[in-house]
Amino acid sequence: MGIIIRQSMKGTFASYLGSALGFVNILILFPLFLSTEEIGLYRVLLDAASLFVIFSMLCTTDSTTKFFPYFKDQAKKHNGFLTAVLLVALIGLSAFVLIYWAFNDPLLARFAERSPLVLEYRFYVIPLTGLILLYNVFASYCRSLLRIVIPKLIREVLIRALLAIGTGLYYIDVLSLQELILWIIGMYAVALLVLILYVKQLGHLFLQPNFSIFKSDLRKEMSTFTLFTILGSGSGIIVSKIDTIMLGSMEGLNAAGVYGVAFYLGAIIQMPRRTLAEISSPIIATAFKEDNLDKVQELYQKTSLNLLIIGAFLFTGIWTNIDSVLQLIPNSENFLDGKYVVLYIGLAKLIDMGFGL
Repeated sequence: MGIIIRQSMKGTFASYLGSALGFVNILILFPLFLSTEEIGLYRVLLDAASLFVIFSMLCTTDSTTKFFPYFKDQAKKHNGFLTAVLLVALIGLSAFVLIYWAFNDPLLARFAERSPLVLEYRFYVIPLTGLILLYNVFASYCRSLLRIVIPKLIREVLIRALLAIGTGLYYIDVLSLQELILWIIGMYAVALLVLILYVKQLGHLFLQPNFSIFKSDLRKEMSTFTLFTILGSGSGIIVSKIDTIMLGSMEGLNAAGVYGVAFYLGAIIQMPRRTLAEISSPIIATAFKEDNLDKVQELYQKTSLNLLIIGAFLFTGIWTNIDSVLQLIPNSENFLDGKYVVLYIGLAKLIDMGFGL
């Protein structure tokens, strides 16, 4: 488990550095510089894009991790694997854009009364979805190469640092609200460009067409795996994102803003799991390929135990100090209704930690 430990430690450091920036953004700068309605708009747009990504990408990120070991061969440019994954993702994105463009009015009708601001920015979801989709594809590719630290630094640190700068510029009236939303889209464009350059620097940016992957003996297995992953991962993403979208449509963006801040506090405890999963998943996939089930069992058991201990420690620390934590938030009176959101989200994440990978 040497590489898992090294990459997990580095990844966890990146995660908590990002968490410090996230803490500053969500618990200090957002409440100080933005109204709850503007926070809610940011959360609804971002969560809607994240929700659309899972269906646009047709679960290519999970398939990348699972099947990359079968095609991995740097001398043969990994048999065109990256190009094939990008092609499938772009087909899914094109289908999403057509459906969203055609049906956005009925899809967003519920926002008209309580969250009209969402309707003004509804088409900004399209470029945001595309950029997050492509970023996830390249991040998954890096994960399959057992390189998780730089993608995490980009996602957890660079994006959040740029978000803090954009929020500050909005507060001092350098940016309008529309320009702030464009700034957020630009953040993901910068992140994608940096990640592509990193893959190129690693010597694994192979974009030459090679359609042999679609003729592979694994084609049927890949299709079946992708179908089940869409159902599994899709439902998981819906569960994690639909709450903000529902609140925005049913109660308004103010409620979505309060919820977004409280959700962040409850979700902090799950960060070690994300890091561990990113580095362990490709190793588990390789163990499955080699039919080394003892290795798989060892990884599952050790991660479950260690994540439960870490999660329980973090959950206890957050919940026993929740009143003090909420009082630290600027304009804290606007966010006190989110107290029990932290409890229930924290419990959910703790259970998830206990199941390990």
